[in-house]
Amino acid sequence: MVGGMRQYVLQMSPVMAVGMNIVFADAFQHPKMRYP
Repeated sequence: MVGGMRQYVLQMSPVMAVGMNIVFADAFQHPKMRYP
């Protein structure tokens, strides 16, 4: 699901893709932000 979403964002805008990558990385680093 994450991979598909990343592909969708990449098609939308490279800058947005980078932002999403940072958000995902931050979420993975912080268990509190991790999705169930």
